This record gives sequence, structure tokens and C-alpha cells, in this order.
Amino acid sequence: MTRVVIVENSLDDFKRYREPLTKRVTEFSFDKLIFKSLFSIGSWYKFFQLEAEIFHVYRLNNVLVAYVLTFFNSATLIFHITGFGRLYDGQKYKRNMLIMFLLRRIAFHGTVVCQNKVDSAFLAENKIKSQVINGSGAIIPDDLDISLHKKKIGEIQFVYLGRLTHNKGITELVSFFSENLDLKLNIYGVFDKKYYQRNLLKLINKSTNIKFHGKSDSPDEIFREMDILILNSDYGEGLPRVILEAVGNGCWVFAKSNPGTFYLSDIATIYDTLSRDILEEELLRITLRNKQIRLKCLKDTFSQDVIFDEILSLYRKQI
Repeated sequence: MTRVVIVENSLDDFKRYREPLTKRVTEFSFDKLIFKSLFSIGSWYKFFQLEAEIFHVYRLNNVLVAYVLTFFNSATLIFHITGFGRLYDGQKYKRNMLIMFLLRRIAFHGTVVCQNKVDSAFLAENKIKSQVINGSGAIIPDDLDISLHKKKIGEIQFVYLGRLTHNKGITELVSFFSENLDLKLNIYGVFDKKYYQRNLLKLINKSTNIKFHGKSDSPDEIFREMDILILNSDYGEGLPRVILEAVGNGCWVFAKSNPGTFYLSDIATIYDTLSRDILEEELLRITLRNKQIRLKCLKDTFSQDVIFDEILSLYRKQI
């Protein structure tokens, strides 16, 4: 009986997917301080007690865990990169060299998976073979309606939902809306650094058109109430799941061009620089035809059923 051990995947929906193979899936999480975990005999003892035939390791932060697993040839290794972050930055070239070395070793012994074509091309440039699986999938309601009713730009409810960090472009986003007081922005998320929280909240509190709601555990409800999700991140993400969740719940998406959004023009409006002219121009382009194209693309390419089938197919190829 094949047993799959998934390391560090936050996709809870996968456990609920009705497929015989997933009944033999076990999830395992190492300590967040990954270097501590690498030298924790207790962690590794519990890990190998699972007796997996397939190790499916998620996130680039776990590259060392995946590398260690290449020495255990009795099990098949799948290393799933959900985004490269700042590794595209030339200033971190030395770190790039180490990670690329580890990835070559992993690709030689197992399978490397990434979430978009930009990341795959980046790996190919470094002579690393990879397979693309488009993100983690979206749940699409049967009664989905993603038509944007005609509204003046000042009536539209924009929303940002996600981590509140500098590399997500949230400071630039807040500054833009604070200069355009007739535009409404709703922010949901948590801060990762206290000093950043203080500075950003000062800017938010000065603007009557920006509302900070804190963390939300019901993103689906938020997207159904809002009009447009706006993402201003230039961070090297794999494929932002929040985009799929937003479109899947009838919310339009405006996203800054980055490796994770570059190929999403069929389901989102992709821009290079945030400006009022771009917002107004793109709003005029939203038509019924856009709705039909985006809905079909979402169902055919990014739906959860499609993504899970690709992952399960990958498992079957390994056994």
C-alpha cells in the first residue's frame, strides 16, 4: 500500500478530497526553526516512522529537508516550490548558488515541481528540470457570478487580503489610496513586524477612505462583499492562492506583474505600475466577454479538482 507523507503543506482541503489514494496521506510539520529541526533526532525519528513511499515536501524553506531525503533512496521525493521570494535578486547570488546546487541534487534523485512558468524557466536556466502545477487550486461555487455591476470608480470597494509586509507592496498601496481619497480600500491581514505595524497604521489612520479590519478567517465572505481585490506585490511568489479564492468567489482582481501573476492575465488584470489612470482604464475593459473567459479559464486550469488530479497523477507516476 502506497503511503504519501506531505511535509509543510497548508492546503487543508487536500485532506478532504475524495480519492482513494489520499486516504493513505499523512501530513508532517517540522519545527519552524528548520536548522534546529535538522539536528533534532526526535523529529527525524517520528518522520521516518511514517514509512513513506513518497515524500512530498513543500516550500523552498525546506530545501535542506528535501536534500537530506535524497540520501534515502527507498522512497520517492517530490519537492514542491511554492515561490522563490527574493531569490531573483542578484544581491543574494551566493545564496542562490547554494540553493541551486541543492535543487540540482534533488532534481537528479526526484521530481521538482513549481507553480508557474516563470519559475520553471528560472530553473531551466540553471539546468534544473521541473514540472508546473498551477498553484493549489480554487473551489468554484456552482452559482458563481463574476460580473462587475456598473459603478463609478468612487463607489467600488477595493480590498487587500494577506500578510502585511513590506515585500507585499502594502506601503505603496496605502500611500496611493491616501492620495486618492475618493477611492475606498479595505485591508485584512496581520503584521509580521511591530515597527512596520506602527508606521503603517499611522498612515492608515490619517485616511478616512482606508479601513483596517485586522485578521479574517472568512475570506470567501469578504470576496463576495467586495468588488476588486488589489495586490501590489512584486515578491517572487509561486501562484498567489488569494487570487484564485477571490475570482472563485466573484471578486475581480488587479495584480502587479511578478513571477506568480505574469501568466494570469486570463483571470486577472495585470499592471506594471499602480496609477489612477490604469484603474480607470482597466475598469472600462471589464465586459461580459471578460467574465466568460475568466470563468472558463478558472474552471479549466485553476480549479481545485484540476490541481488535485495533477498531483495525484504525479503520485501514480512515481509508484
